[in-house]
Amino acid sequence: MAWSWDHDGCPARQLSSTGNFSNLTTYGNDIINNTTYGLLSHPAAKSSYLVNNKTCNSTTGIKNIQQDLSISLFPNPSNGTFNIANANNFKTIKAFDLLGKEVDLIQVSDNTFSLNNKGVYFIQIQTEQNQLITKRIMIN
Repeated sequence: MAWSWDHDGCPARQLSSTGNFSNLTTYGNDIINNTTYGLLSHPAAKSSYLVNNKTCNSTTGIKNIQQDLSISLFPNPSNGTFNIANANNFKTIKAFDLLGKEVDLIQVSDNTFSLNNKGVYFIQIQTEQNQLITKRIMIN
């Protein structure tokens, strides 16, 4: 399963040399454009990233994921309800599925949230300084 656009620590797995859809590596071109199994050949597998030919400024793109180790999601994996540690000063919190589609995120209390369906999600936190921090959570 290919899942990295840029700089995940394994050069052989990089889909793009620059994090941009227009600069696919040989591996990335195969994963995206192969007529048998490529992501563009199977509409159900298309993400908004591919459909809109976006660069890494999309919701799940690497370039907008800020590594803020002070903010964490727990428990992770979760049964659906999880907490966000150290996210006291935020403007918005949104959840996106693996295809980049925003899903309903229920705020249970100040720092406790809930997702209804099993799967892997990206939680995007916008700080008061307009910094976007994206964390991944798995719901069992």
